[in-house]
Amino acid sequence: NLNLFSYTDQEKTYFLDLSNSILSDDMVLMNFPEMNITTFEVEITGQVMNPGRYIVSNSTTLDALYSMAGGLTSRAAKNAILFSRDEIKKREEKAVKQARELILDALISQSGNPLSTSSASASDMQGLISLIELSEDIEFGGRLTGDLTPGSLNSLNTYLEPNDKVVIPAILNTVSIIGEVLQPTTTFMRDDYTYSDYLDIAGNLTKFADKRNIYVIRANGISIPVDNGYFRKGIYPEPGDTLVVPRDLEKLSPIPLISVATRVISDVAFAAASLNSIQN
Repeated sequence: NLNLFSYTDQEKTYFLDLSNSILSDDMVLMNFPEMNITTFEVEITGQVMNPGRYIVSNSTTLDALYSMAGGLTSRAAKNAILFSRDEIKKREEKAVKQARELILDALISQSGNPLSTSSASASDMQGLISLIELSEDIEFGGRLTGDLTPGSLNSLNTYLEPNDKVVIPAILNTVSIIGEVLQPTTTFMRDDYTYSDYLDIAGNLTKFADKRNIYVIRANGISIPVDNGYFRKGIYPEPGDTLVVPRDLEKLSPIPLISVATRVISDVAFAAASLNSIQN
C-alpha cells in the first residue's frame, strides 16, 4: 500500500498511514513507500530480538531486515546464518532431477546390455538405484552461502526476494560426521580433537569411502577439502563443521557423465544434511 510507511523501535515494526505522527525518541529504522515499489513477505527466525514475518520491498537488504527484527541476540551463531531462497532451491531441484534422469537412462541401457551380467555390474547398478532413491528424499535448502553477518558486505548488498527465509541458529558446539562412515553422528566439540579423531568417533571409514575427496562444510555453508595432508597436520575443526566422507563414485560407473550426475546428487544431499545438523 503506497499510503503506508513503517518504522521500527526497540521492540517491533509498525505500519502507519502517512497522515500519522510519531515520536522519534525510540525509532531505530523508518521506511517510506516508493513509486512502483514491490512489497512481499519474508521470514526471520531464531536468535533475533523479534522473530517473525515482515513485509518488505524489493529495495530492502538483508542487513535492513536484521535491524527490522531488532538485531541478533547474544546467543546467535553469527557464522552459521541460514539464508534460504526459492530461486536457489529451484536450481537445486532442477540439477538433481536432470542427474536422476541421466542415471535412470544409464540403468535402462545397462539392463538391456547382455554384457552387464557380472556380479560387479549388479553391485554398481544397486549403488545407482540407491542414489536415485536418495535424490527423491532430499529436502532442498536453497541456501545462499558465505559471510552473512550483520554489517558484512554480503548482507549490505543482498536484496530480499519474495519468500526469503533467514534462520539464526544458537551458538554451536557440535561437529557432525556424515557419509561413508560406520556410524554417522553429531557429537559435542572438543578443542583437542582433530578431524581424524572425529572419524574415529564415527567408527572410521567404510570400504566404499572416497578417501581422496573428504571435505568439510563450514557453518556458513562454504565447503573446503580435507585431504590426507590436513590429517597429517592435525587440523582442528570449528564449531558447526560437518565432516563429509563421500562414496567413491568412480566405482559405480566409469562413464564421465554418470560420475558427474552421481556427484551432483551426493553434494546436494550432503549440503541438506549439514543444514539439518546446524538447525537441530
